[in-house]
Amino acid sequence: MAAAATTTTKRARAGGGSGRDRLSALPDELLRRVLFFLPSPQVVRTTVLSRRWMDLWRSVPCIDLNILDFRRRLEVESAGAWEKMKDFTDNLLMLHRAPCLDAFRLHAFFAGHVETRLIDPWVRRAIKDNPLVLQVSVNFTTNPVSFYQLPHLGPSLRRRLRRLQLTGISLDHSFAERLHSWWPYLDDLNLYRCCIGFSCIDSDKLVNLVVTKCTNQPADVLIIRAPRLASLKLDIPYSLDAGNCLVRASISLKHHALSARSEAVLLGSLFSVASFELKGFQTMAVLNEEFDKVPTFDNLRTLSIDSCFLDNSDVHKFKALGRFLQKSPNLERLTLIHFEAGVLNVQAASPHAGALLDEEFDKVPIFDNLRTLSLDWCFRFKTIGRFLQMFPNLERLTLKSFMVSRFVELVEYPKLESLGTLFLEYCDLHDNFGLLRRCLQNSPNLEKLTVRCCKLSDGTKGGERNGNSKKTYSGSRNLARCQCPKLKSTEIIYYQHANVSELVRFLLEVAAPKNTITFTYV
Repeated sequence: MAAAATTTTKRARAGGGSGRDRLSALPDELLRRVLFFLPSPQVVRTTVLSRRWMDLWRSVPCIDLNILDFRRRLEVESAGAWEKMKDFTDNLLMLHRAPCLDAFRLHAFFAGHVETRLIDPWVRRAIKDNPLVLQVSVNFTTNPVSFYQLPHLGPSLRRRLRRLQLTGISLDHSFAERLHSWWPYLDDLNLYRCCIGFSCIDSDKLVNLVVTKCTNQPADVLIIRAPRLASLKLDIPYSLDAGNCLVRASISLKHHALSARSEAVLLGSLFSVASFELKGFQTMAVLNEEFDKVPTFDNLRTLSIDSCFLDNSDVHKFKALGRFLQKSPNLERLTLIHFEAGVLNVQAASPHAGALLDEEFDKVPIFDNLRTLSLDWCFRFKTIGRFLQMFPNLERLTLKSFMVSRFVELVEYPKLESLGTLFLEYCDLHDNFGLLRRCLQNSPNLEKLTVRCCKLSDGTKGGERNGNSKKTYSGSRNLARCQCPKLKSTEIIYYQHANVSELVRFLLEVAAPKNTITFTYV
């Protein structure tokens, strides 16, 4: 033990200073672990700390190169930065001697294709060292649709790669073959803004897959077979065989990229997910008879529907939404984004459209398990009262970009006995606080209220402090029965010139005396 203490003391004093250097006293393995998370230029700079640090950078099991680390602040041209990065990287790779490379990260952007060939040796070196994590990101400043072509790669002797992240890369048909022959243990694949020259991803090990902003050349459909896949994010047309292990899925489709039947089949292949994000699905995909064959989403707990069911008929929209929710009996969290529906469309359709819409609601069962609901940009949602009746046990309700109209004012909101948290963001509250009043009237157990950047009276026309404000609060004084005795916390986040005092006066009259109101200016 005395010898170990002596060694530690010598390490701590290796810099020649009189003070104790506790960091240098740490073991080499721990110091390398610390340096692992730093960009390579910063790692090399540690050589100036003391003699103890002189050679540590050579054996750090990570190489992290980003052209931004070689640019001066506010520098527009990248030519000088590229020369610095090239000189540094060439010397780094020549002197670096880590016995095992765990991660290699390269981020660069160029004005043309000439310079890209200069990074070919770096990519070859990275693959030759068989890292566990490989990230290569190449962008072109003059032509954003250009792609970096991977250099010719020889056979890989050792195959350790577990995570591969590529940006701006052109991938030919051989890439899919390498997933099997070169990287059999790859379980995390992320392709962003790449040019895909293959038509199939087939992997027995893949757990996480992200393919976004990519172009698909050889076929209109990318076939994915990954039986162990647990997390999936895609935004291109594809056919999928994900197996039963998929837990999270985020699917974004371009308008009519697939037929309604194909979209229904696609949804059926994702029946095992617990968290599901949908964007761009058409109404007829759920109304298609193929959707009847889709298994029940028994594991689904969190669902987000964004810009889906963009149909001219409100009846079709709610019918599609109702059918999907019926397939999700255990849903706990639901988010609707850009689900624009309401009385305006119903009146324009036919005199019988309102009755048909009521019939569709009557067919949808009550969802007792749903606890969290978020409605974003559903400002034509006249039927919000009927919709909320489907979720009697709501505990958290979020309304975003909710616009008040004379139609919405006529809606009867249901009692939400379990609602404890209400979040209003970018909503219209300038109409005598009608929306907020209706929410508070029907939430007797509300404990937390957040009003973020909502449209309030500005104290001028339509909200003067002499006449209209009195009208506002004379109405609220008659609402003794709708006070919120359990409201404990209110947060008001507001813009400049918002008439926050009017909102505060309203809350003081309808909320519990122990309600704490905090303010945040943005």
